[in-house]
Parts: sequence; C-alpha cells; structure tokens
Amino acid sequence: MGDIIVLYQGVILEEMPPRSTEIVKSHQPLYAYTLPRELLDLLKLRSVGAQDEDLDDGSEEGDEQGESSQAQESNDTPKKRRYFCSTTQASFDTIEELRMHFHSDWYRYCVKLKADGKAPVSEEAFDDMMDEMESSSDDEGDEDKLTQLMRKQTKLNTLSNSREEEPEEFDTQRALNRTPLVWFEVNDDNVDDATPGAQLGVYRALFPSPTPPTNEITQHLHNFQLSESQLDAAEPPRRWTLFMIGGGHFAACVVSIVPQVVRRNKRTEVDVGVVLKQKTFHRYTTRRKQGGAQSSNDMAKGKANSAGAMIRRYNEQALADDVRALMHEWKEDIDASERIFARATSSANRRILFGGANNEECIIKKTDPRIRGFPFPTRRPTHNELIRCFQELTKVKTSYLTRNQLREQDEAWLAKVAPKPKAVSTQPQQPAPQPEKPRALTAEEEEARRVQDIKSRAVEMASKDRLEALKTHMDRHASVFSNASDSIENGSTLLQIAAINNSHNVISWLLLDKTVDPTVYGGNKTAYELCKGKESRDAFRIAMGKMPDRWNWIEGARVPSALTQEQLEQSSTSAREKERKKNLKDRMKEKRSAREQQDREQREKEEAAEKERIANLPSHATTNTLGGAAQVLSTAGLSGDLKMKVERERRARAAEARMANLMKK
Repeated sequence: MGDIIVLYQGVILEEMPPRSTEIVKSHQPLYAYTLPRELLDLLKLRSVGAQDEDLDDGSEEGDEQGESSQAQESNDTPKKRRYFCSTTQASFDTIEELRMHFHSDWYRYCVKLKADGKAPVSEEAFDDMMDEMESSSDDEGDEDKLTQLMRKQTKLNTLSNSREEEPEEFDTQRALNRTPLVWFEVNDDNVDDATPGAQLGVYRALFPSPTPPTNEITQHLHNFQLSESQLDAAEPPRRWTLFMIGGGHFAACVVSIVPQVVRRNKRTEVDVGVVLKQKTFHRYTTRRKQGGAQSSNDMAKGKANSAGAMIRRYNEQALADDVRALMHEWKEDIDASERIFARATSSANRRILFGGANNEECIIKKTDPRIRGFPFPTRRPTHNELIRCFQELTKVKTSYLTRNQLREQDEAWLAKVAPKPKAVSTQPQQPAPQPEKPRALTAEEEEARRVQDIKSRAVEMASKDRLEALKTHMDRHASVFSNASDSIENGSTLLQIAAINNSHNVISWLLLDKTVDPTVYGGNKTAYELCKGKESRDAFRIAMGKMPDRWNWIEGARVPSALTQEQLEQSSTSAREKERKKNLKDRMKEKRSAREQQDREQREKEEAAEKERIANLPSHATTNTLGGAAQVLSTAGLSGDLKMKVERERRARAAEARMANLMKK
C-alpha cells in the first residue's frame, strides 16, 4: 500500500503516509509467523513502563519549546534517532553501540539485579565496584570478576532493602511477565492522542523462555518470521507439537506453521495450520457421577476391589502405554518441533507425558525449554480443540484505541497490580516477643515424668486386656507398682480402669494374684459397679467365692453374691442346654412348616385333577336311560352355562319321576 497523494487544482501539495489502522486492516487476518515486512518495521513494544514515546524518539530536550523548535527544523534537517536500553536506562546514537552494550558486564549485572527485583546501578557505580573487587579480592581461578561481585554482594546483602524502596516498579515488572499477551504498537506520527491507533498482541508463549528483555522482544518477533525458502517449501516445514490429556481423553497432533495454498470448492484458500500427524483415543478411567481418576481415589481412600475399579486401573495403565508408544513413534517430529504445547490436568497425566522422578525414559524432558502451557482455557481433548488452540495461538490480536484510552487502561492496570500502601502506625513499634526457652528440668521432675510414662503404658495395656504384656511391664517396674491398689491415673486404680473397659482377664489376675482391694471407690462407685459386661462381673464373683474372708465383698465392694467354679460351669451348661433346646425347637418348627406346605400343595393338585376330570365328562354321562333314581352330578368346576343346563336336566328328570309315580297309583 503506497503513500496517499493530496492534490489541489492538479498540484501535488503533500504525500501523506497511510495511517497505521489502514495498514493493519489491509492485511487482515494477521498471523504471528507471517507478518508483512512493512508492518514489522513500524512495530514497537507497548508495555507499561517498558518504553516511552519520547525516549524512542531520542529527544534529549523534553520541554515543549524544544520539541516545537525541532519540529520547525525538521523540514531542512532530518531528526536524529537515538536507541534506549530499558534495563540500564542508557541511550545510544547507533544500533551497533546498543548491541555492544548488550554484551557488556554492566548490562549483565543490571539484568541479574532486575531478575532479583532490585534497581539497576549507574555505569560509574558499577566501575567503582569492579575496581574495588580487583583491588581487594584475590584471583579465584577462571571465575570472572562479575561472578565474584555477585557472590560478595549476596553474602553482604547490601541490596536487601532495594525491593522495599521501589515496590511498585518491581511488582509492575513481575506482573508484566505474567500477562499472556505481549502488545506492540504500530508507530504512526500522524496519530494524535484522540485519534485511534493500531495495537497488535502476540502470545508470550511464542517467545523464548524465560521471556527475553523488553528491548529484545521486537527483534525476536522479527527472527521467527517465515523466510521465503520456508514459504516456498524449499526447506523442511517448521512445526509444533500439541498434546492434551485429561479425563481418559488424549489428543495429539504435529502441525506445520507454514501456510499451504489449497484448492477447495473451486476456490483457492490458504490453510494456516497444516496437520502432519494426529492421533486421538479414549479410555474409561474416571468414576461416573463421582469424578476423579481411579488412581487419585486409591491414594485418597485406599484401593477399592470392585470390578469397575479394576477396569479403570487397567485402562489407566493402557492409556499411559498407548501415549508413550505414540511419543516414541513421533520422536523425530517431536525433536524437530520449535514449540511443544501440553495440557495435563493432573500429576498422573503429567507423569505420563514427562515421566516421574526417574523420568522413565520419556521422549520429552520436564526441563525442555520448548514446553509451553496453553495460556487460555481449553475444552475436552479432541482434534478439533487442538486445531482451535493452534489458530488461537498464532493469530495476532488487534485493537484500535486512542492514546488517551491506552493511558486510562495503563492507569487502571497499575492501580490494580500496585501494592497497597501500608498504614503508618503512630504508636512506637513494639519489639516482637521472643519465645521463651524451655526450662531445664530438675532430677525430681525428670523422675516424675518417667514414672508417669510407665503408668500411662500400664493403663493402656489394662484398657486393651493385654494381660501378658501387663505382667511383664509391672514386673520390670516393680518399684513403681509396689502397691497395685494405689491410684494410677486421675484417681482411678488399675482394677477400676480394667472394669470400665471390660478387661475380665486383667480383673481376675489383679484380684487373685495381686490381691488388689476391690472396696476402693472410683468417684461414688466401686470397681464392680463400673463393670460394663457380664464376664467382668463374674470375675468379681469368682474372686469372692475363692477369697470370701479377704475383703468385705458385700458391703464394701458391693458384690451381690459369690460364684464358685461349679456354679459357673453349671450355669454355662444350662445355658448350652437352653441353646440346644431352642435350636431343636426351631428345627422341629421348620420341619412341621415344610410338611404342612407339602400337604397343602398335594391337596391343591388333587382338587385341580378332579376339576379337570369332571370338566371333561360328556353332557349325557349323568342321564339315567333305564329310568329310576337319577345320579346326582356335581357342578363344581363348570361354567355358568353348563351349570344351568345341568340344573334344567335335573329338574326335568324329577318331574318325569313324579309323573310316573302318579300313573302307577
């Protein structure tokens, strides 16, 4: 698109260059790898705090009077352009000087300071620090002076307060690096603050990782443009590899970023993303209506043994094997890819793509600098979704905003990301209280703690009815348990603790072998009254029967009666006899019910057979052809019409019999 020529009465007055918006609109749609050369030459980075219009113009006089005077002289002498480094805040006359500056130690040092969130230093201050290093430090082999300087300042922590002095600049730069898009502005001298200009946005994922300095981003945009030989297919196509895996779905493709001219529906079209290879498959790995992979559920709740769980585990392993086999098959294409975009929704899926701690010989390493994530929301992994994501990544975003609107957006964005000022307290700051150091224990306190630990272990064994362990423990610490009737925890004795927990073996051993006093109260109840089960109460009654004169069992221990071993065996025998009789009665009842059911079924079968026999008899089977008394025919099982017919015949025979009797008289 050429310049616009303005004519007045056939005389050429001025040749006006085309506006930036017209240039952008004339080349729509725009893609990041095929930007026109005339548009690339006009692009400059548009980031908050990264570049300023006055600095790009290289004007050393910032006042309005200087600008107006330079505008008046621009008709005779061209304006001299200056180049600016946003990292060191230095300006240069030629591009060669700027490139040499990028290789200097001063620039490298400022880049490291910027990565740590610290302010850059001037060239004079950097030279002084280097001179001090050379004069004060010894030679440390092949290590350069810049590395020595960084180590020394890290040890001394001389720049530890720089982040607190300039928190806004630090937070702004970090927030800029987190934005998914890098915005460029089309340089147009004919656009004022109220006239819309053109802005282009390219996804940050297309640039090298980590993101290069702001003064190098534009050059990287120039570098990854497709050359003429690549567009003419004289070289192997540049390609991307895209992976998506989640919910048992997997989709992958290798896409060429070189556009291809195709003939479709009698029209010539240009395909931006040419698919070289693609593969999708699905396995049942997620739990229906509950969500989540089976492996995640196994780690959270334990391994389930259902049929569905085993099928999902098998499918998860099969899915991992299929993905790794496909990646080995595509190894050459993956190695030749410029970018690898991957989306894995869980750690298990990430291990499938990039391997675990030992990397499991995966094709793609987790540290590969080509790996990128999708900087926008994605849907279920399908081939169409991969193509949509590729087109979204490569297509350049455009906007047409005025400088006033851009300034308002920048102010709103800075107000959003800038840290809020801390409220200044009028009261003097109180020093933080230091935690008190634990006081050293005396010998008596150490002994008391040891005794308490021994008693706690005994309580635990008595609660769980671990008799043998309790015997060994009390024998080992006989000095602590010299009197087994003493209280051991919260005023309770071992006997009372065993009674509460129904530990009948421990109760018998304490009463018979250790002769523990059962009359000691635990609150307002004795140990017998604290028993929770019949076995524990029987242990007290047996001890009363064996040692009737040892304690005041009835009034002191409140044990109602003694229980001898014979009575215990008899009661257990009678209980077994009752159980046997009950089982016998139940079996007899079941047999009687089965016999009654069998008789009932037999009667029903006989009645059904009789009804069927009567129904099959002919109608004249009940007629008495020789006269005399008629045989009574049962009408059971007959239909209504047959019953009426039989009734008419019966009445007719009765009438005939009466008439015959009258004639005889």
